[in-house]
Amino acid sequence: MKRLSRFKLSMLLFALALVGAISYQIIGSHIDENGVLIEPFWLIPTSWFCLFAAIISALITLLRLRNSK
Repeated sequence: MKRLSRFKLSMLLFALALVGAISYQIIGSHIDENGVLIEPFWLIPTSWFCLFAAIISALITLLRLRNSK
């Protein structure tokens, strides 16, 4: 359990990535009466950023755990 607690940042970032991706799918996109696409585009790069940050954070934590032994 102690080892799992070291991955708090990675788990938080991964959860934020999932929430962003699911929110984008739920909100959806549509075209208004003027022909303009309306969508929550900011959720896409934010979700990808959180996912990559979670992966990098997990790798750094794993390397630190491996080097401390």
